[in-house]
Amino acid sequence: MKRSNIKRHFETRHATFATKYPAGDSRKKACDEFQRKAQASQQQLRVWADKVTSIQLVLLAH
Repeated sequence: MKRSNIKRHFETRHATFATKYPAGDSRKKACDEFQRKAQASQQQLRVWADKVTSIQLVLLAH
């Protein structure tokens, strides 16, 4: 990809990111927090999926 295309993409699609999360510690903290929340959501989905699978197995056994 051309550098100018990538630059244009970030300037148009992600224009507020740089102002909300300036480079440095605040950006790192925000990224870490987003990642932590995503991992927690994924874990909760795994728990729910396991419960559904268990229920399905019980229903199929009867």
